[in-house]
Amino acid sequence: MTRSHPNNAVQKRQRRARLLHSIYTWHRWLGLSVLLWVLVFCISGLLIEAAPTLKLDQRSIQHSWLLKRYGIQAPQAQAHWQTANQQIDSWDQGTSINGEWLQPHIQNVVGVVTAFDLLVIANAKQLSLYSPSGEFVDTLASPQGAIRKLGMNENGGLMVQTDSGVYEADDSMLNWSANSAATTGWSRPITAESIPSQRPAPMHDISYERLLLDIHSGALFGPIGRWLSRLAAVVMILLALSGFYTWFTRFARRPH
Repeated sequence: MTRSHPNNAVQKRQRRARLLHSIYTWHRWLGLSVLLWVLVFCISGLLIEAAPTLKLDQRSIQHSWLLKRYGIQAPQAQAHWQTANQQIDSWDQGTSINGEWLQPHIQNVVGVVTAFDLLVIANAKQLSLYSPSGEFVDTLASPQGAIRKLGMNENGGLMVQTDSGVYEADDSMLNWSANSAATTGWSRPITAESIPSQRPAPMHDISYERLLLDIHSGALFGPIGRWLSRLAAVVMILLALSGFYTWFTRFARRPH
């Protein structure tokens, strides 16, 4: 029976040692390369799991730099309307009262008045009624045609001008009658630059839970973030394989 030369055994051990050292070095550097990603992945995962308890699904993000990542811009002023006690601001995203969004949303405001202790806001389609504090009360349809102007006559009656003419509402604001002879003070907007406005938060439905999900998957950072997330996953697989090989070579194959 032939026996291997001692030098061959030594060379094999040396090659195995060099290979093990190289794998260990790569294992260490690969681990450092994904350390930050692993921390972000684990922390975001824990927060996602706790999102219902922390009510993160009910809280919307407000930071402008985060909203820009989703393509959401700050509201842009279109016109302002001033009543005795409130400032109504018309924005490209809706209408606000004293810096708070009115619900339901109103677009393309044509007039704002206070009538019968209610705040009346008109656009081309309808009149929206709110309490003085901005709580929604009701809506009234246009008497006939698109609404062009909203105002009050000399007797305190609510007036609208539509494509079909001028109409006055009764005290219940349920019935309209044509009245083009009344002297009417029409509501007019104030230019956006003439008075300071309290800019409301951008209107969106991006919650902190959604933000955490996008961080967890890398989607927050766009296509690059998704590819980095996939690359990190591949690196984690390599770490598992190289870690197992290192353990197996150093410990599992030792004689007992």
